[in-house]
Amino acid sequence: MALVPGGTFQRARTASPQTLGDLCVDIVETTATEYQACVDAGKCNKQGVDCAAQATFGKPDKAKRPMVCVVFEQAESYCGYRDKRLPTTDEWEWAARSGDEARPYVWGDAKPDSQLCWAGKQKQTESCDVGSYPEDRSAQGVLDLGGNVLEFTTTDADKSSKLRIARGGSWNSGAPELFRVARLGGFALDYRCGFLGIRCVKEAAAAR
Repeated sequence: MALVPGGTFQRARTASPQTLGDLCVDIVETTATEYQACVDAGKCNKQGVDCAAQATFGKPDKAKRPMVCVVFEQAESYCGYRDKRLPTTDEWEWAARSGDEARPYVWGDAKPDSQLCWAGKQKQTESCDVGSYPEDRSAQGVLDLGGNVLEFTTTDADKSSKLRIARGGSWNSGAPELFRVARLGGFALDYRCGFLGIRCVKEAAAAR
């Protein structure tokens, strides 16, 4: 995990600034191998994890790729198994923008090119091994926040909403504006696909 120091910022289209505490963030997205360990421990299930041609679970040649084809509940269960949780959408954006640096893209000001796993530079038919694009990196060293797969987050509206917010960009997108750190994506509670995955966090004080 990487330590992301806390601070205050105002996310676009929100009414007031948010103050966030120090947070430890997984450096890479959860891999298929890591999710398998949770299944083996009886803390996660494998329902629907073969939902697409790009599924990674149980495929040795894709062991280092992000775990995909999970719904929100499965993502929450995995993070709980690791004594962590999903990030709030504000925490995710704060980490992706490198805090007070307020980067428009995870790596800085430059538009997407060869920094990340996406479909805008060359044909991309599935996700990439986690961490294989070292330029897709925040100032604190968190990788793949820009590309590879979108990542589940939580919001205050989760108690009443049937939608869940995911952040980041994905391997199957080629439009540069989809990779700005401020971008939001919404998915139904039962939605699963080959471009949506998991990253866990933990309060820094609890990680000590």
